[in-house]
Amino acid sequence: MVAAFLLGVGQVFFDPAAQSAIPDFVSRDPRNLATANGRIVAAESNGEDFVGPPVGSALFGVWNFLPFAGNALSFAASGLLILSIRTDAKPKETSEGPRTSARSDIVEGIRWLFGNRTLRALPTVSCLGNVAATAQFAMLALLAKEVLGLPDFGFGLLLTATAVGATAGGLAAAAASRRFGPGTVMLAGKGGVGAAILVLGLVDNAWVAAA
Repeated sequence: MVAAFLLGVGQVFFDPAAQSAIPDFVSRDPRNLATANGRIVAAESNGEDFVGPPVGSALFGVWNFLPFAGNALSFAASGLLILSIRTDAKPKETSEGPRTSARSDIVEGIRWLFGNRTLRALPTVSCLGNVAATAQFAMLALLAKEVLGLPDFGFGLLLTATAVGATAGGLAAAAASRRFGPGTVMLAGKGGVGAAILVLGLVDNAWVAAA
C-alpha cells in the first residue's frame, strides 16, 4: 500500500509536467499539438494496455517478481531518457519580474484556474473520468475471473482489448478534431467510454466484454 501510494503521488507530479512540456517541443500550433497528443495516447495505450498486460501476465506466471522488476527498469529507462533532453530546449524566460513564493504562485494559479471557464471544466472532466476509470479497473479482475470465467492470462488479454480502440482513437484524434472540432470529439469520446463501461457491467460474454 505504501509503494502504491508513493507511485500515485509521483504520477500526480509527472503527468502534468509531461503534458505541459509538449508545446515546448512540438510548438503551440493546434494541429501539431493534436497530432502529438494523439500519438502519445496511442503509444501509452500500446505500452500500458496492448503489450504490458499479456507480457506482465506471462512473467508473473514464471515468477511473480519479474513484472515488478521489469516495471522498475522501465522507470529507470524513463528517467535516463528525461536526462537526455537537451537543456537548451527549455523555454527561455522572456522577462525578469519580481520573484514570488511558491505559495503565492499556487494561490494565483488556482484563482486563475477558477476564473477560466474552459480550464475549470477540464479538471472536472478529468476528475470524473479518473473516478470512473479507477472504479472500472478495480472491478475488472473480478469481472474477468468470476463473471467471464477467464483464466489468469485472460485478464491481461482483456486489458489488451482496450488498447485496440485507444490506439485507433489516438491516431485518428488529429484528423477528427480538424473535421468536427476538439470539443465535439472529446464529448463523443467520453460518451462512448461511459456507454462501454455500462455495457461491460451487464454482460457475461468475454467477446462482448472485450469489444
